[in-house]
Amino acid sequence: MKESLMEIPCKNNHYFQNWSQTYSCKPELYFEPRCTDDLRVILLEAKQLKKKVKVVGGGLSPSDIACTNHFMISMKLFNKILEIDKTNCVITVESGVTIYQLNNHVLPSNGLALSNMGSVSGQCVGGIIGTGTHGTGGNFGSFASCVLEVTFMISDGSIIKCSKEKNGELFQAVCCHLGLLGIILVVKIQCEPAFKLHLKQASGLLEDNLVDLKSLISQSQHFRFFWFPHTDYVVNFMADRTKRPSKEGGSWFWSQLVGHYVLEFFLWVSTFFPCLVPFINRLFFKMCYSGSSESVRRSDRVFTFDCLFKQYVTEWAIPQQNTVTVLRKMREWIIANSHVKKFDLSNKMELCSPHQEMKTSLTSESYPSDHTAKSFHTMSGGISLKTWQLNMEGNRTGQKHTRLKLTIFEECTQSLIVSWKSEDNLIQHVCFGMITGGV
Repeated sequence: MKESLMEIPCKNNHYFQNWSQTYSCKPELYFEPRCTDDLRVILLEAKQLKKKVKVVGGGLSPSDIACTNHFMISMKLFNKILEIDKTNCVITVESGVTIYQLNNHVLPSNGLALSNMGSVSGQCVGGIIGTGTHGTGGNFGSFASCVLEVTFMISDGSIIKCSKEKNGELFQAVCCHLGLLGIILVVKIQCEPAFKLHLKQASGLLEDNLVDLKSLISQSQHFRFFWFPHTDYVVNFMADRTKRPSKEGGSWFWSQLVGHYVLEFFLWVSTFFPCLVPFINRLFFKMCYSGSSESVRRSDRVFTFDCLFKQYVTEWAIPQQNTVTVLRKMREWIIANSHVKKFDLSNKMELCSPHQEMKTSLTSESYPSDHTAKSFHTMSGGISLKTWQLNMEGNRTGQKHTRLKLTIFEECTQSLIVSWKSEDNLIQHVCFGMITGGV
């Protein structure tokens, strides 16, 4: 066993930046431990030196949750597949294994697949369960609902194993740990036999979706829709398991050249001329999303999608029963504040069911704990409200990206009201995303 930090490779000039390039830091020391002994030494030395320790995974979090000027630990070398149980469709992996690694190098070759997953695959397993990552589907929980067992190290260097049956309450907390309980070492995940998804994409109108929302949710296993602010247009995505032969849909020209690079250029232009945003939204919808299409692909290739360019993102959970109320109030606000022309891209709504055994909720000094417990059950489904803001170089000199502030509160009637404003009363390149489910 190593006895001091001097025996563990580390960097003292490491620069960390998250994927969206919205947050960065320079930790005093940056470590890439290879074994639990390394981790134990780091934690004990940090405790003695009164240093804070933060663990970073894929760097995909839209917040500064991993940033620190003390000690930073990357689990990228904890990337081993420890066990594959094909009979019970269970895999056991180290926490640094990425979803991409599972989807492309492990699961398909063993006839397995994740039952549900988020929109991107660069996240590591330890981080994906710690941040409430979710997929879609009225009868599917968040990713953590597929976790059977977690092994982690706490600050004194001791190792704890927990599951629903063993250390049950601790297990519930670990499944949305936010890096507060220790360092995740090993995760056991329930998978299912490999499957394909039949994806149907169809355009529509927002009000029609709001009126028929329950019906839309029940019509497919995995449902989400995008709403384009400043318009009444939506595009619905409905996916179901199928044994049909594979069938690709879409084209590189429309999805990448137009839907990514041309759109990014137009949005950059709109930073000079905000009044163009409604026009860009309408044009982008008509060019890339109007009409309908179908495809049949491997499950993970349907669950994930291109997040396009760098963005500012925040995400908030809202009870499912307030879905329609929230969306209508968003639309009313945009109409009433027509002088604010900086809503772009889309409202994304995805459906996930409550993880019934999870009662963990986020609390904040900004909100009373009882309010937060009602409205922000991180593992119990609900709507997840995301705001996206374009992040790209080349804006006018001295122009700062607007930081969107969201205030979410409940009235006595239990109807949820959402209001938002930016520091300078300008909202720049924002898209809202919703994930519904019960609480």
